Amino acid sequence: MKIIESKKHSLLLALLLVLSIALTSCATNKKLPMDHFAEEKLTSDEYAKLGDLCLSRGDSINAFVNYEKCLRMDPDNTRVHYMKGLLFLTEEQYPDAEESFLKVLKEEPNHARAHQGLGQVALQMKHYDKAEEYFQKAVELDPALWNSHNLLGVNYDYKKNYAAAIDQYQTALGLKPNNGSILNNMGLSYSMAGKYEEAIRVLRRALETNFDQGKIYNNLGLVYFRAGRYEDAFRALQKGGDDAQALNNLGSMYLAQGNNEKARECFEKALVLRPHNYETASENLHKCNVTPFDPQFFASQKRGIVSYKVKKGENLYSIARKQNMEYSDLIRLNNLTSGSVIYPNQVLLVREQ
Repeated sequence: MKIIESKKHSLLLALLLVLSIALTSCATNKKLPMDHFAEEKLTSDEYAKLGDLCLSRGDSINAFVNYEKCLRMDPDNTRVHYMKGLLFLTEEQYPDAEESFLKVLKEEPNHARAHQGLGQVALQMKHYDKAEEYFQKAVELDPALWNSHNLLGVNYDYKKNYAAAIDQYQTALGLKPNNGSILNNMGLSYSMAGKYEEAIRVLRRALETNFDQGKIYNNLGLVYFRAGRYEDAFRALQKGGDDAQALNNLGSMYLAQGNNEKARECFEKALVLRPHNYETASENLHKCNVTPFDPQFFASQKRGIVSYKVKKGENLYSIARKQNMEYSDLIRLNNLTSGSVIYPNQVLLVREQ
């Protein structure tokens, strides 16, 4: 289960982002091949259909190969350029996806789904203003594109414009009633807006759909916690996973709240239930007991601890290498997480060279 981040807003947005692309999950995340194609033996349409078949079976590599063979014979086939864009999108190759969708728009400027695809690329790359423009164009061209409304809502949530986000989710639900993904997103949007009862109502409605029940229960637990209903939060988290996971997540919420005593109690109970192979709870428990200025922690290090001022262009990985440290030691020493952002002139604690 995903570790709950220390910052509440980051945690909510991590849970929020449900970007369905209406494709079967791909079987690999490897870089798609760009050359070495066998001599063509079929027509371009046959290669396109074969690519569609491979894609429907989750075979992204062969889908790509057959789409490329089609385009070598018919380079202006916008449908295949669009399918290639979706394929790149699912493989998280966003610049390539953008290039494919732009090729579609070059031939068909009013291709609504290509605008939606470009919006998804921009959203994943955190270009929120650009994403907003693409999604708005998509729904202008085709108001029935429910997922563009849904993703526009997600984009507004990232921009903290919760009223606009909820309005888009409402529109999406009008087009796709009782869709669990939309309801899940809307529930968390209400929560970020501080409207906890509305959030609980919508997430309970989401539980009546066939959307990921574990995700919804964990999100519901988060909302209950923010509403101060801690027992309800734990019960919801239990339904989202096993008891050890529920205790770890509840502890992470207490830790983000600054209640280290309650957090420690939860992490210790989680480790009793699952004493082996539960590194997450163990690391979280350590956060309750150690701060960057804890002398006992310093004393346990083999080398002395000194301060280090971050330089422009550096990141946690490069600093760890420079100081001959393990990356995990650096973030533990500074009470950071793997997703923490650092800035020039920020002072970190490092081991002496």
